[in-house]
Amino acid sequence: TARVVRASVLVTVEGVAVRVPLSAILPSATAAITFYVASLPTKGALYVVTAAGVRGALVTAAGTALPAGTTVVDFVPGAHEHSTAPGVAYATFAYTARATGGVIDAAPVTVRVEVTPSNDPPTLGVS
Repeated sequence: TARVVRASVLVTVEGVAVRVPLSAILPSATAAITFYVASLPTKGALYVVTAAGVRGALVTAAGTALPAGTTVVDFVPGAHEHSTAPGVAYATFAYTARATGGVIDAAPVTVRVEVTPSNDPPTLGVS
């Protein structure tokens, strides 16, 4: 069975996606590992990143097994949304891992994402 390594705290700017590396310790050099999204982000969206580094499918359900070989996901904050204060999480989600033929034996690891506000340009309106 695999052990998930550590929790993460990531910081990004409003409107900017952040790459989230997924990590685990394998029980043997020959074992393959599959990552699972244990809980969806409380805000924003989570996408699979392909081996070629391209953003792929939206993850839509907790418990989703990510495609074989996936070791990175993209977190995308909602449009014009940010943390309520510096150091405060905008969103959290969790993942875990399974080695080939194994069971999920580690507690899910929580990823915390902080989103700092950006200075949005003013917009003109017609009244």
